[in-house]
Amino acid sequence: KIWYMDNTGKLHETVLNKGIIKFSLETEKEYLANDVEKDEIFYDVTGITKSAVSIPVVLEDKKMAISIERMTKNAFKESDLEFLRIFSRLVALSIIKTDLYLELKRTYFQTVEALVYAVELKDPYTRGHSRRVADYSVEIGKKLGFSKEALEDLELAALLHDIGKIGVKGAILNKPTKLSAKEFEEVKKHPVLGEQLVGKVEKLRRIAKIIRHHHERYGGGGYPDGLKGEEIPLEARIIAIVDAYDAMTSDRPYRKALSKEEALRIIEENEGLQLSLIHISEPTRPL
Repeated sequence: KIWYMDNTGKLHETVLNKGIIKFSLETEKEYLANDVEKDEIFYDVTGITKSAVSIPVVLEDKKMAISIERMTKNAFKESDLEFLRIFSRLVALSIIKTDLYLELKRTYFQTVEALVYAVELKDPYTRGHSRRVADYSVEIGKKLGFSKEALEDLELAALLHDIGKIGVKGAILNKPTKLSAKEFEEVKKHPVLGEQLVGKVEKLRRIAKIIRHHHERYGGGGYPDGLKGEEIPLEARIIAIVDAYDAMTSDRPYRKALSKEEALRIIEENEGLQLSLIHISEPTRPL
């Protein structure tokens, strides 16, 4: 199928089964019809065309064709064709650059996912946790009207919010009983370790503070800096809520998962405190 634009700028869809566009795609050659009434190849889509030209855009794995139609005979000169040839090359380069950008972006996110997987290997109870936190956080960001760029940062920060746990002993992360005060202090280092780790990657530095502050509490008393209220980045507050919700609704070595209804009830009860939830489990065990 092809799309064509009429003289008002409106797009129409038609079946590609004949015509100069089909010729250009099949032969990879340009085609000029300065009098379509006498042309055997041209396929009249609009019924008002008198002249038409088609220029192929050929890439390694795809083909395109640029076609322009005019309502007068002999409308196209050699200079017009040369301009279209140059334009077709620019279109090809643009597509190549777009494909490269998308491929780099895919590789970028795959690398982040690999880092997250490395952390989750140490803590099997949190397998899939970061991905779920990212998905939930992005949905909240959409509801709050975040831009595309802000949503991307939010997703990256949520994926990497626990990356600092790579520096925490697995025995502590998987301990089935209450943590000692010393062990809990070790766990509390992971937001700062996460900030330091992502801060070493230039393209991730903008999300470092979000990771640092995802365990702060709206009512104060969180860590590592004891921020409260609007001092805490909005993205960190979103991740904190989602992080707590997913933790509560997942099995952990020290407790069974709560129901979704129970988790939501606890979140509503702690509104304004930014989830000061330690009291629902051991006093020295983070969710």
